[in-house]
Amino acid sequence: MGALDKRIIMVEGCDRTGKSTFIDYLSDELKILGYRPFVLHLMGPTKFSGLSFSDDERSLIQLAKFNDEYDIVRGMLKCDSKARFIFDRTSFGEYVWSKYWSREGKWTGYVTSPEFIGRHRDLMDETLYIEFHMSDVAALERRITSSQEDLGIFTIGGRTVRESISYVYGLYAELAEIVKGNGIDYLKIDSSQFRRPEDDGEYVSRMLRRLMRL
Repeated sequence: MGALDKRIIMVEGCDRTGKSTFIDYLSDELKILGYRPFVLHLMGPTKFSGLSFSDDERSLIQLAKFNDEYDIVRGMLKCDSKARFIFDRTSFGEYVWSKYWSREGKWTGYVTSPEFIGRHRDLMDETLYIEFHMSDVAALERRITSSQEDLGIFTIGGRTVRESISYVYGLYAELAEIVKGNGIDYLKIDSSQFRRPEDDGEYVSRMLRRLMRL
């Protein structure tokens, strides 16, 4: 089965590039193949902002959450050979989004450090890391501007949407080198072929066949 033999699939990339669509199809395909997929959506530390914690405390809570989630995954993989975990965003994504949201600190570098990766080396060896992007930046810009929520995210700090996309793409390029440099299997998917909703199924089917050949 190639890359689908991996028991953990981490999906990262800029917003609105088709990650969730791909994950939905991938989850269905894994079920057909007899696996039990679990989709986990990791949150950034700002999700704890409703609690009475300082920024540093929220960051430490997030680090503990990352570690706890990996420990839970490790335990489930040991007792269920059919389990497959799909991460919709990952601890690695904090390398990108902590910089984008200007919430950097020592803990930020820790999520891509040899210490953190080494602690979970057994899981990283079971991981396929997939980065989604769109080479058709104009199409991505249209997707973002069609949503008020996304538009607000991608115009933060006075940047234009195009400038924000370029910045995020640059950070993900840096992250890709870190991921590959740590020996984690890496695949980059250009989702610009998502032209119409009816194209999604065929596009993802082609990607799944490609994964099986890896």
